[in-house]
Amino acid sequence: MKLLPESQLSTVILSLLAEDPAERCGKFPDLHELLRYLHPLTRLDEPQASETRKSYRRCLASNKEFIRDFYAHYATKEGAKISGFNEISKRRQSAMLQMAVDVLLDLDTKKHYLYQLMHPGNAKHGAYTAQDFAIFLDAFLENVAENDRGHWNEDLAAEWQKIRDQTIDFIQELRAEESSVA
Repeated sequence: MKLLPESQLSTVILSLLAEDPAERCGKFPDLHELLRYLHPLTRLDEPQASETRKSYRRCLASNKEFIRDFYAHYATKEGAKISGFNEISKRRQSAMLQMAVDVLLDLDTKKHYLYQLMHPGNAKHGAYTAQDFAIFLDAFLENVAENDRGHWNEDLAAEWQKIRDQTIDFIQELRAEESSVA
Protein backbone atom coordinates (compact mmCIF):
# COMPACT_ATOMS: atom_id res chain seq x y z
CA MET A 1 0.00 0.00 0.00
CA LYS A 2 1.31 3.44 -0.97
CA LEU A 3 1.33 6.14 1.65
CA LEU A 4 0.99 9.81 0.78
CA PRO A 5 3.71 12.16 1.95
CA GLU A 6 2.55 13.73 5.21
CA SER A 7 2.66 17.31 3.94
CA GLN A 8 0.55 16.52 0.87
CA LEU A 9 -1.92 14.46 2.85
CA SER A 10 -2.23 17.25 5.43
CA THR A 11 -2.95 19.78 2.70
CA VAL A 12 -5.79 17.67 1.34
CA ILE A 13 -7.32 16.88 4.73
CA LEU A 14 -7.14 20.47 6.02
CA SER A 15 -8.72 21.80 2.84
CA LEU A 16 -11.53 19.25 2.95
CA LEU A 17 -12.21 19.86 6.67
CA ALA A 18 -12.16 23.66 6.58
CA GLU A 19 -15.23 25.10 8.33
CA ASP A 20 -15.60 27.98 5.90
CA PRO A 21 -17.12 26.60 2.67
CA ALA A 22 -15.19 29.19 0.66
CA GLU A 23 -11.90 27.83 2.04
CA ARG A 24 -13.02 24.25 1.56
CA CYS A 25 -14.22 24.84 -1.98
CA GLY A 26 -11.45 27.25 -2.89
CA LYS A 27 -8.80 24.56 -3.23
CA PHE A 28 -11.11 21.81 -4.47
CA PRO A 29 -14.29 23.33 -5.92
CA ASP A 30 -15.47 19.94 -7.12
CA LEU A 31 -14.54 16.28 -7.09
CA HIS A 32 -12.71 16.58 -10.40
CA GLU A 33 -10.30 19.14 -8.95
CA LEU A 34 -9.69 16.93 -5.93
CA LEU A 35 -8.99 13.92 -8.14
CA ARG A 36 -6.73 16.02 -10.38
CA TYR A 37 -4.75 17.05 -7.28
CA LEU A 38 -4.52 13.49 -5.96
CA HIS A 39 -3.53 11.94 -9.29
CA PRO A 40 0.21 12.73 -9.00
CA LEU A 41 0.21 11.18 -5.55
CA THR A 42 -0.67 7.84 -7.15
CA ARG A 43 2.67 7.96 -8.98
CA LEU A 44 4.84 7.66 -5.88
CA ASP A 45 8.00 5.62 -6.08
CA GLU A 46 7.86 1.89 -5.73
CA PRO A 47 10.98 0.52 -4.04
CA GLN A 48 11.49 -2.30 -6.54
CA ALA A 49 11.27 0.00 -9.59
CA SER A 50 14.42 0.91 -11.49
CA GLU A 51 15.93 4.35 -10.93
CA THR A 52 14.95 5.37 -14.45
CA ARG A 53 11.35 4.27 -13.94
CA LYS A 54 11.25 6.21 -10.66
CA SER A 55 12.68 9.20 -12.49
CA TYR A 56 9.97 9.02 -15.16
CA ARG A 57 7.24 8.70 -12.51
CA ARG A 58 8.60 11.73 -10.67
CA CYS A 59 8.46 13.70 -13.92
CA LEU A 60 4.82 12.78 -14.44
CA ALA A 61 4.00 13.57 -10.81
CA SER A 62 5.79 16.90 -10.69
CA ASN A 63 4.55 18.23 -14.03
CA LYS A 64 1.04 17.33 -15.09
CA GLU A 65 1.92 18.73 -18.54
CA PHE A 66 5.12 16.68 -18.84
CA ILE A 67 3.96 14.86 -21.96
CA ARG A 68 2.71 18.01 -23.66
CA ASP A 69 5.98 19.74 -22.78
CA PHE A 70 7.98 16.83 -24.17
CA TYR A 71 6.14 16.86 -27.50
CA ALA A 72 6.53 20.66 -27.76
CA HIS A 73 10.26 20.33 -27.07
CA TYR A 74 10.56 17.48 -29.55
CA ALA A 75 8.75 19.49 -32.21
CA THR A 76 11.25 22.34 -31.84
CA LYS A 77 14.15 19.88 -32.25
CA GLU A 78 12.67 17.95 -35.15
CA GLY A 79 10.93 20.76 -37.02
CA ALA A 80 8.98 20.15 -40.19
CA LYS A 81 9.54 16.40 -40.13
CA ILE A 82 6.83 16.06 -37.50
CA SER A 83 4.49 18.81 -38.64
CA GLY A 84 1.00 17.95 -37.50
CA PHE A 85 2.36 15.99 -34.55
CA ASN A 86 0.98 18.56 -32.12
CA GLU A 87 -2.45 17.97 -33.62
CA ILE A 88 -2.58 14.54 -32.01
CA SER A 89 -4.98 14.54 -29.09
CA LYS A 90 -3.55 14.83 -25.61
CA ARG A 91 -4.88 11.42 -24.57
CA ARG A 92 -3.30 9.74 -27.60
CA GLN A 93 0.02 11.54 -27.04
CA SER A 94 0.02 10.34 -23.45
CA ALA A 95 -0.69 6.74 -24.41
CA MET A 96 1.90 6.76 -27.20
CA LEU A 97 4.64 8.15 -25.00
CA GLN A 98 3.78 5.80 -22.15
CA MET A 99 4.06 2.80 -24.47
CA ALA A 100 7.37 4.09 -25.83
CA VAL A 101 8.79 4.61 -22.33
CA ASP A 102 7.64 1.15 -21.23
CA VAL A 103 9.49 -0.38 -24.17
CA LEU A 104 12.61 1.69 -23.47
CA LEU A 105 12.68 0.86 -19.77
CA ASP A 106 12.20 -2.87 -20.42
CA LEU A 107 14.05 -3.14 -23.73
CA ASP A 108 15.59 -6.50 -22.87
CA THR A 109 12.16 -8.12 -22.72
CA LYS A 110 10.31 -5.86 -25.18
CA LYS A 111 12.62 -5.70 -28.19
CA HIS A 112 9.93 -7.40 -30.26
CA TYR A 113 7.67 -4.34 -29.78
CA LEU A 114 10.42 -2.02 -30.93
CA TYR A 115 11.08 -4.32 -33.87
CA GLN A 116 7.41 -4.14 -34.86
CA LEU A 117 7.50 -0.35 -34.65
CA MET A 118 10.70 -0.08 -36.66
CA HIS A 119 9.83 -2.67 -39.31
CA PRO A 120 9.75 -1.08 -42.78
CA GLY A 121 6.17 -2.29 -43.18
CA ASN A 122 5.03 -0.11 -40.28
CA ALA A 123 3.50 2.90 -42.02
CA LYS A 124 3.92 5.28 -39.08
CA HIS A 125 7.44 4.51 -37.84
CA GLY A 126 9.09 2.22 -40.37
CA ALA A 127 10.59 5.02 -42.43
CA TYR A 128 12.29 6.75 -39.52
CA THR A 129 16.04 6.38 -39.24
CA ALA A 130 18.11 5.69 -36.15
CA GLN A 131 19.03 9.40 -36.24
CA ASP A 132 15.33 10.34 -36.14
CA PHE A 133 14.88 8.19 -33.06
CA ALA A 134 18.04 9.63 -31.52
CA ILE A 135 16.51 13.10 -31.79
CA PHE A 136 13.30 11.80 -30.18
CA LEU A 137 15.21 10.17 -27.32
CA ASP A 138 17.50 13.14 -26.81
CA ALA A 139 14.50 15.45 -26.55
CA PHE A 140 12.93 13.04 -24.08
CA LEU A 141 16.06 12.87 -21.91
CA GLU A 142 16.39 16.66 -21.93
CA ASN A 143 12.79 16.90 -20.75
CA VAL A 144 13.37 14.29 -18.03
CA ALA A 145 16.48 16.13 -16.80
CA GLU A 146 14.51 19.38 -16.67
CA ASN A 147 11.62 17.84 -14.71
CA ASP A 148 13.57 15.56 -12.36
CA ARG A 149 15.93 18.30 -11.16
CA GLY A 150 15.95 17.39 -7.49
CA HIS A 151 17.10 13.85 -8.27
CA TRP A 152 19.06 14.31 -11.50
CA ASN A 153 22.73 13.44 -11.08
CA GLU A 154 25.55 11.81 -13.04
CA ASP A 155 24.47 8.27 -12.14
CA LEU A 156 20.85 8.79 -13.18
CA ALA A 157 21.93 10.59 -16.36
CA ALA A 158 24.22 7.64 -17.15
CA GLU A 159 21.37 5.14 -16.63
CA TRP A 160 19.12 7.08 -18.99
CA GLN A 161 21.97 7.44 -21.51
CA LYS A 162 22.56 3.69 -21.40
CA ILE A 163 18.90 3.06 -22.25
CA ARG A 164 19.09 5.60 -25.07
CA ASP A 165 22.27 4.09 -26.49
CA GLN A 166 20.98 0.50 -26.30
CA THR A 167 17.84 1.56 -28.14
CA ILE A 168 19.73 3.37 -30.88
CA ASP A 169 22.16 0.44 -31.23
CA PHE A 170 19.23 -1.94 -31.67
CA ILE A 171 17.64 0.32 -34.30
CA GLN A 172 20.95 0.67 -36.17
CA GLU A 173 21.39 -3.11 -36.20
CA LEU A 174 17.86 -3.54 -37.51
CA ARG A 175 18.40 -0.96 -40.27
CA ALA A 176 21.72 -2.60 -41.19
CA GLU A 177 19.99 -5.99 -41.49
CA GLU A 178 17.30 -4.45 -43.69
CA SER A 179 19.95 -2.90 -45.96
CA SER A 180 21.80 -6.19 -46.35
CA VAL A 181 18.59 -8.01 -47.32
CA ALA A 182 17.50 -5.38 -49.85
